[in-house]
Amino acid sequence: MDAGSLSQLEAGIWIDPDGCHHWMIDDGLEGYWDLRRDPVSGLPVCTNVAPPNSIVGDISRNPGIPDFTPGF
Repeated sequence: MDAGSLSQLEAGIWIDPDGCHHWMIDDGLEGYWDLRRDPVSGLPVCTNVAPPNSIVGDISRNPGIPDFTPGF
């Protein structure tokens, strides 16, 4: 998958147990996570916008690639 494809997806936010935000995108093949940082200070964004271990927003997926979990 190229970066152009990822830029077309909408990120959701996962709130970790400490209340810090993580950007997340699922393209159907892989999931991508990154700590959300304040653009001015560079510090992690941590608020009580939702309870810990919540997901805010829709985690978009590339409709052409279904999720796949190999059997063990």
